[in-house]
Amino acid sequence: MYTLSDTLHGCTIAHQPVLLDTAKGRYLTLRGDASRSLLDAVERQMPSAMEDMLRCHGLLAWDAKAQVRVHDAPVVTRSRREDLSQTVPGKRVMAALGKRLAARHHLRGRPFGETLQALRDAVAPKRSPARWRRSHGEAEIATAFACSRLWLAGDGRCVPDSLALASVLARHGHRPRIVIGVCLPIAAHCWVQCEDRLISDRLEAITPFHPIWST
Repeated sequence: MYTLSDTLHGCTIAHQPVLLDTAKGRYLTLRGDASRSLLDAVERQMPSAMEDMLRCHGLLAWDAKAQVRVHDAPVVTRSRREDLSQTVPGKRVMAALGKRLAARHHLRGRPFGETLQALRDAVAPKRSPARWRRSHGEAEIATAFACSRLWLAGDGRCVPDSLALASVLARHGHRPRIVIGVCLPIAAHCWVQCEDRLISDRLEAITPFHPIWST
């Protein structure tokens, strides 16, 4: 079957393919005949007049045993950031701040592929002490990280911040997912969710973005 090349993830926005090249750490858009040809091949499995060109540029591949890669992160319907009425101890806010700074140091200068692997590692189930498991709820952790942003105002770095938040959630027995979304003209954002619950942002912050990659 026709499929995107191994290092590509994609989504369609207003009938326009948008691709994430995980090997080179860049986003691509296709227009005109190239756009239609890629959609014909991948979505409708129809031979394309520009098939050879798409293959030559590393965008399209043929694999008889391939399976369709589907972005399967649930659509978020609510946000844990909507209710910040509860208070958390200052030490937990400082701990969240420390996790943010440590994640930024950890990812600094890393190639994009290594960064994505670090995100996958962050959401992996952790072997943590029994007393930690579910000892902090999603809303409590979301509140601590939201408050820690006050110390980093105007310094948005969504990828390392998502790494930090997801690792804390996983350590306390939750099952986070990290999602990267895109919108046009090309802009990207990274967020953390647990099932259909958004943890890292308010709903309006991710509304413009279409998921293109997730852990």
